[in-house]
Parts: sequence; C-alpha cells; structure tokens
Amino acid sequence: MSFLYFLLGMVCCSAYNQPKIIHDLARDNFRLVPYFANPIKKKHLLNRDQYNDLLQEGYVGLMYAARKYDPENVYNTKFATYSSYWIKSYMTKYIKNMYNKALISLNEDIYICEPEQLWSIKDYHLLNQMEMDILYKRYVQKPRYTAQELAYEYDVTREMILEISVFAIEKLRNVKEHDKEKYF
Repeated sequence: MSFLYFLLGMVCCSAYNQPKIIHDLARDNFRLVPYFANPIKKKHLLNRDQYNDLLQEGYVGLMYAARKYDPENVYNTKFATYSSYWIKSYMTKYIKNMYNKALISLNEDIYICEPEQLWSIKDYHLLNQMEMDILYKRYVQKPRYTAQELAYEYDVTREMILEISVFAIEKLRNVKEHDKEKYF
C-alpha cells in the first residue's frame, strides 16, 4: 500500500518536493518577469540599478510561485496566471520599500516644500522660533516629524501645525519673490 502512495506521489507532481519541477516551471516562465516589470519601470521612472533590483524581486516571486503551485488545484489555474500574482506582489513590495526610503513618504502628510526650494539663513529672521522649529523638524531634520507628532509636542491640533508650516513657507516665498523683483 505504501508503495502505491509513493507512485501516486510521483505522478501527482508535488512541486514543493521536487526541485526539478520547480526549476522547469521557473525556466519555462522566465519571460513573465520582464513582461510585468517594464510597465512598472515606465510608471516609476526607474534607473538601471532599480530596474535590475525590480527584476530580481520578480524572479524571487516567480520562484515562490513555482514552489507553491499545485498542478491539481481545484480551480484548474494555469501556472502563468498563478505566478503573475506572486511576481506582481513581490515587485509591489519592492516599489513600496523604495518609496518608503525616499525623502517623500507615501503615507505621511503631503510635504508643501520641495527639496529644490532652499532659502538662505538671512531669510529666517522673518520667522518666529516656533515656525523655524516646525519647518526644521518637518522638512530638514532626519527622521522627519509628522504633523501629528509636532501637534503632540506643541500641544496644538494637527491642522494648526499644517497652517503654521504653510504660513511660514508663504512668508519665505514672498521674500524670495520680493528679492527677484528687486534684483531683476
């Protein structure tokens, strides 16, 4: 009886236990990864190194799908359909991780000040100490404070912190515009 189960196990092709089948599935569907990576590359304007990392994550997803795939599944799902989920999932995790390491966070308050907009020290005399602290902690200091954290620190509402930062940035922008008119 156990010999019969052994033979049935070989016939049913449990991909988790047979590395050759995993390798064959991954090799045969190797081209799926660049197929899903190219639109992501264009959408997020990835450079060559980021694109190569994205491909690597896609290949990891493909290998995971090959290990988890059951050819006798209830829904008769083809491997290409099944693996597309895992490839996209691993690529999405990479993109989210890449944006979380970037200067602008996806899940935080929207930053009003772009990094290119730098003001000189002489412009800061227009701001009071609280405005300077809020701008420094939200836009310069690493790790950056969120509006909620600053609201807790200064014992005001989050909206008040956002208004103060917008007001302080507008003050600095007005100084810059005034300087442009003066010199040009």
